[in-house]
Amino acid sequence: ISLRVLGIDLRALTFVVTAFAFGIGLGLRDLANNFACGFLILLERPLRVGDIVSINNIEGEVSHIGSRAVTVRTWDHTDLVVPNTEIFNKTFTNWTFKDNVVRSVSQVKVARRDNPRDVKAIILKILAENKNVQKDPAPEVVIREMDDTSMEFEIRYYVNIRQISSRTAVLSEILMT
Repeated sequence: ISLRVLGIDLRALTFVVTAFAFGIGLGLRDLANNFACGFLILLERPLRVGDIVSINNIEGEVSHIGSRAVTVRTWDHTDLVVPNTEIFNKTFTNWTFKDNVVRSVSQVKVARRDNPRDVKAIILKILAENKNVQKDPAPEVVIREMDDTSMEFEIRYYVNIRQISSRTAVLSEILMT
């Protein structure tokens, strides 16, 4: 009644309020989606605080799981805030979901004139002497390619990701030995 007394048309006001509600609904759609995905993440538990994950080619440790986003502390000591919809709708790698042991794979090329059995024995010896390489499962060395000038070996070994500074550092130790 007050609005009619002031001369405000209720149909125009209804249109403005409807447009405003529609705009708010579109803006809050992503927020509501993140909250729903956050609830499902907490219910399903594909990751936990302390897990080491790779999301969009960025690796780090989960430091916080919130209702709207997950925070990942990268190895560069920066915090990556990932909306829950990114976690729920896209692929990510949880390196420590079941246990802390992960496999690392690298290639090594050597000259063709070297004896492949000797090369394999040397690489296995280096892997056995490295304190960061797990004994079980045992490391493997396989020949992947051989041409006129070189041989390419693939080195497969396991590390406990919680006991090392980085997989790259372990590989560097192995290659420099």
